[in-house]
Amino acid sequence: MIKTISKILALNAVRLILKLLWVLPIKKNRIVFSSHSGSKYSCNPKYVYEYLRRARVGCDYIWILNENPAQFSELQDSRIVESGSLKYLYFMMTCKVFVTNDGFGGYLPLRESQLVINTWHGGGVYKSSGLGGNSQLNPADVVSLRHMSNSLTWFVSSSKAFTENMARYYLVPEEKFLPVGMPRNDRLFQRSEYEACSERVKKELGLNNAIRLVLYTPTFRGAVQNGKNDFELDVDRLLIRLEKKFGDKFVLLYRVHHSVKDIKKMANVLDVSDYSDVQILLAAADVLISDYSSILWDYSLTNKPCFIFAPDFDSYTSQDRGFSSKAETWPFPIATDNSTLDFNIKAYDQAHYDLALNDHYSNLVSYERGDATKILGDLILKSL
Repeated sequence: MIKTISKILALNAVRLILKLLWVLPIKKNRIVFSSHSGSKYSCNPKYVYEYLRRARVGCDYIWILNENPAQFSELQDSRIVESGSLKYLYFMMTCKVFVTNDGFGGYLPLRESQLVINTWHGGGVYKSSGLGGNSQLNPADVVSLRHMSNSLTWFVSSSKAFTENMARYYLVPEEKFLPVGMPRNDRLFQRSEYEACSERVKKELGLNNAIRLVLYTPTFRGAVQNGKNDFELDVDRLLIRLEKKFGDKFVLLYRVHHSVKDIKKMANVLDVSDYSDVQILLAAADVLISDYSSILWDYSLTNKPCFIFAPDFDSYTSQDRGFSSKAETWPFPIATDNSTLDFNIKAYDQAHYDLALNDHYSNLVSYERGDATKILGDLILKSL
């Protein structure tokens, strides 16, 4: 109890001290972007940033980025700042617009005149987070959530169910949610790009263009596996079944969650964990294998086959995060072992899957239309 009170007092003390920075004027053309707390140049903030760059407006772009920016030619117009640094505090407190896809620290006393947009990093309603499921947040974390919620101008939403879920478990008023879908998913509505993305990925990986791609994306594990992904997916059996079902040779691409550091090496697999844009991989992939990741939502927009492989289903339900919706309502066939996965692929029927997807979008009331980037970008431009 004393430790919790100390954390809350420290949080509020830092906020009070940082309010001294309110003497600094807000720069009306300054926009700060952050993806996954500064660990990536990716996700929804990336797509919003690139839209604004194409609009050729004279903005002062700041990217919170802890990795080497030299690999990204797109950042030549931006200043790069390390998360948590003094420059970070300065730019955060003086920007007109802040675009993130994650939490940003309740210790930051952002001003009402700043436009604070959380685009989040996943859609749909699958695994739980925040105060949902098997939450372990203490009262100090809840206070931090409330501070962040108060600072928000908009929280981008992919569906009505997402809004209701996040409002409840992140303490954000529903009127702050922007029902436009996720900017990163606009690419997945451009069916004409799929072949080009496939050719690009295969060329970069040195694969024959006739090969088909299956993408495997297990999500982050916390309590059960301490962040590791140690599941025994039978790769050979999977590839044989896919070939029999769809009539072509397949290669498996393996991409772990960005929070996973201990990447398990798998035979007959190409590791694409460092690939810069997962949406390109989704557009290129012919099949997705995942578990409880919100990537299920993104990939479903392609209408291409998607299967769940979740050997830890019971322990994830009881010991890890748990779920925000009932798994039996999801449109994706669920397997807890390799034999069931094999059966689900063999029994897959596209027409049945299409109907299940339509029901899923109707039940969640999807907001995805393929124009989220433009809507959000234009709202930002109007505010400058």
